[in-house]
Amino acid sequence: MRKTGWRCLGWFIFLACLSAPPANSGEMDWAFCPAYLPQTVEVLQGQAVDLVTVSAPKKEIPDRLAVQLQTPRETILVCLGPLAFIQEQGFKLAPQDLLEVTGSRTAVGQRPVIVAREVKKGSRILRLRNPAGLPLWQTKPGEPH
Repeated sequence: MRKTGWRCLGWFIFLACLSAPPANSGEMDWAFCPAYLPQTVEVLQGQAVDLVTVSAPKKEIPDRLAVQLQTPRETILVCLGPLAFIQEQGFKLAPQDLLEVTGSRTAVGQRPVIVAREVKKGSRILRLRNPAGLPLWQTKPGEPH
């Protein structure tokens, strides 16, 4: 799929999240969308093909980052989280990076998507969610991760 197709899928995910209630909250917060399901967690290894930044139409919703991951079995979109949170962690991603992703397999429409809990690149680990799937960028200082 070309870059345009992945960007369209990113927008589709964003719009679907605006219209669906989050799995773990009574609030409308697309950080939980698509739903992270601990019972569907798996580990994927592959190569980053493309990075996709999804900008929301509202300024108060931060830009999100996703990566198109090519595995031996499939090419799949991996939803990471807010771009600013990832940058604050000092974790850099680029096309052709070899990654190991632990996350929840879910779907947007008929398309499979992985909602990442953590991403490993070499010896570096980017932690995005706790084992229950709660986003670490939403935890308060002093709360356990």
